[in-house]
Amino acid sequence: MARSLINGIVSLLERLRKIPAPVRKHLPWIFLAFFLLFLFLIAPQRMVSILIVLLLLAAASVSTIYKRLTQISVGIELISFVAILLLFAFGPVMAIIGVLITTLLSAVIEGQPDSFPKQFFATSLACLIMIPFLSLSLLYGGMLFVALRNVILFVMYKVLYGSGFLSAFGPVALNLVLNYLLLEKAGETILKLLAG
Repeated sequence: MARSLINGIVSLLERLRKIPAPVRKHLPWIFLAFFLLFLFLIAPQRMVSILIVLLLLAAASVSTIYKRLTQISVGIELISFVAILLLFAFGPVMAIIGVLITTLLSAVIEGQPDSFPKQFFATSLACLIMIPFLSLSLLYGGMLFVALRNVILFVMYKVLYGSGFLSAFGPVALNLVLNYLLLEKAGETILKLLAG
C-alpha cells in the first residue's frame, strides 16, 4: 500500500516536470484557484466568509503603509477594526490569529519589524480582556476594545520610551473616531456576512 502511494507520487512529480516552466511557475496559483472554486461549490456561504476574512486581513496589513514615509503615527489603522470583527464573529482565538497575521505583515510592510511585538501584545491582550464583554453590541464592545488597546499601548510606550499623554492624544482620538465610524457604518453588515 505505502509502496504504491510512493510510486504514484513519484509518477506525479515526473509528469509535473514535463510541464513547461512558465506554466509550472504558476501551478501553485492554479491549484489555489481550483481549490477555492472547489470550496465555493461545496460551501458557498463559508467561502464568502473566508474571502471576507482574507480581504479584511489584507486591508488591515497594508493600512499602516504610511509609516514607511513618516515616523509620525496618526492613528490610522484597520488592525483594531478587523480584530473587533473577528472577535465578535469567531471568538478570541480567531481574533488573536488574525492579529498575529495583520501585525506581523504590517510591521514587515512598514519596514519596522520592532513594532510587531508591541502591537501584537497590546491587541491580543485587549482581545483576552474583552472575553467577558462579548455580549455587548458590536459598536459598544468595539469602542471598549479600541479604548483598551490604546490604553495598553500608551502604558507600554510610556514605560518603554517615556512618551507623554499629549503626544498620544491626537492619534488615539483619530483612531477612536475612525473605528467608531467603521463600526457604525459597516460593522454590523460585515459581521452578518462573516457569521453567514
